[in-house]
Amino acid sequence: MANHGLKILIFQTKVLVREGGGIRMKRVRREKLYPIIKRIKPFFWKECRFCNREFKREIGYEIEDMTVVNPRVFWSYCCNECAKSIDDVAKLVNSAKLRKPPRYLTNGIKK
Repeated sequence: MANHGLKILIFQTKVLVREGGGIRMKRVRREKLYPIIKRIKPFFWKECRFCNREFKREIGYEIEDMTVVNPRVFWSYCCNECAKSIDDVAKLVNSAKLRKPPRYLTNGIKK
């Protein structure tokens, strides 16, 4: 097979392809690893994913995760009483602990 003057220079995340007289630039896209957890201080009410309580104007965590059945991104939140650090939130998300049913399904009765 002939090379046809094709040269490829690989940088950290970019690939520079030189063909004859033209130069093309291609980028290698980095894959996101879910869940992505960020520390937030919300102005509006957010519901905790684990205890179903609402919080605002205090430190909490935003969880960006993928759904299992239909691969889509969804956002949920965690209060600072359920987890004290980003590592604790990651452990809760990855564990088998499932979310409690919302209040409207239990008629406001705490178990």
